[in-house]
Amino acid sequence: MKTATFCGQRTMHHDDVLKVKTELYLILEKLVNVGVDRFLIDDNGNFDILCAEAVIELKRKYRQIELQMFSRPSVDTLKNADILIKYIKAPRGLILEKTNYAKENNISIFDLPEILRKKYIPAQP
Repeated sequence: MKTATFCGQRTMHHDDVLKVKTELYLILEKLVNVGVDRFLIDDNGNFDILCAEAVIELKRKYRQIELQMFSRPSVDTLKNADILIKYIKAPRGLILEKTNYAKENNISIFDLPEILRKKYIPAQP
């Protein structure tokens, strides 16, 4: 069983929501196809809601995946995770703590703002 967890901003600009949701779904489907079958989500804001919606949508296609929601955000969701998917432009507080924990414990990190920047902003010549 491989596990992914998430951390991100409580609020998101409405222009970002569709791009983030679309990219998140694509990433999650790729992860499911390489064996990730458990997703841990803190219930703490807009990004977490997008994550839960994407996992629920994927669960219709991939019945084996499991979603666990936590009402109290903490670093503990990372302790059994193999992957961290984050959406934060300026890490601080708990998100910075989770990012540092992931780096220190060799947990793979998918940085959505960086992925989106590369995808939607053309490279400079």
